[in-house]
Amino acid sequence: MGQAGDVLVAIEGGTVGETLVVPDGLNEFVPSQQVATLRVHDGTLIDPWYLGAWLTAEPAAEQLRRLARGLGIQRIPIKELSSVVVQVPPIHEQRRIGERFRAFENSIRSHRAVTACLEGLRDADLVVTFAEMKLSGNVHKENQR
Repeated sequence: MGQAGDVLVAIEGGTVGETLVVPDGLNEFVPSQQVATLRVHDGTLIDPWYLGAWLTAEPAAEQLRRLARGLGIQRIPIKELSSVVVQVPPIHEQRRIGERFRAFENSIRSHRAVTACLEGLRDADLVVTFAEMKLSGNVHKENQR
């Protein structure tokens, strides 16, 4: 079962190598078989948000891309994830970096939710607009002369 603080790494498909830290407030879930779940058991050694930040940064993302195999569908063999080198600064530095990464991730998630709402409102407006045009007879028919 997945839970808040888990670090998910896509190991198969078009998003191979992409990383996500499960935010607080989500119920437990079963992660896809297309992701590897990394769970930090001792938060005094590794901050999960730092780990997510590191795996998202270009040096680690490049390492993950190099592990991908396959011509059609890219896949990272799970056993090869242990070869990824993670820089591990002192825990206070990890927490500082992890907090900034979490703030950016939360902001991105909020903006995506607002964008989805706006797209829904736009689509509803278009439906109403064109339904009104059709009812009022303001639709120009190309074959009329």
